Amino acid sequence: MAKTPQIKFFPKHETPEELCPGFYYCNPVSGCSNTCSYCFLQGSMQRAGGKDKISIADDKANLRMLQKFMDNEEYKNQVLGYATETSDILAIPEAEGILMMGMKHARFFNDGRKLLILSKSNNLIPLLEVRKYSKLENIIISFSINPPLICKRTNSPGFILYDLVRLLEAGYKDIRLRIDPIIPIPEWYDHYQYLIEVIPCFVSRITLGTLRATDATYRAMPE
Repeated sequence: MAKTPQIKFFPKHETPEELCPGFYYCNPVSGCSNTCSYCFLQGSMQRAGGKDKISIADDKANLRMLQKFMDNEEYKNQVLGYATETSDILAIPEAEGILMMGMKHARFFNDGRKLLILSKSNNLIPLLEVRKYSKLENIIISFSINPPLICKRTNSPGFILYDLVRLLEAGYKDIRLRIDPIIPIPEWYDHYQYLIEVIPCFVSRITLGTLRATDATYRAMPE
């Protein structure tokens, strides 16, 4: 189903326990093929008509949105999350064209503009194919990982960590990890210590996230 993507701003959220800086994101793809019970997208997709409902933007509309990010002064030195809040774009085969469009367009970015790709998937094929047509210093790749006990329905952290090395060898400059959300499972300290010990030193940033959900997410959780 085609739709018109928009650039949105998520305002800064700060409490004594939490800090989330403000950031820009867009929604060329909505919906996700993963079924992570802890993810806020589960509640969002229930409201949108079901977890199998995937919506992909029209190519021309998506190109206009990318051009707006390039042209407007307010986006100088900003990072644009590419479907980071609405989908796992690497996990959806039908979204490969939109993914490639965004990454290729990043070669025209200037004044500190960057594109952020966030995923739990180890589908590296689009990322390896597009490197010949893009400007990799304008692209941030970030993977979301959790201990194997939690990642029952997505790829194991071992596969993801191996993929980080492949991306570094392919020429990507800014590779990040998100341990998000941290879930207080029994013996959580041991499980998360394992993750921390195996993270490679070239990872440029590690983001820690708390378990957060809307009422709709909690209703969608089977566990």
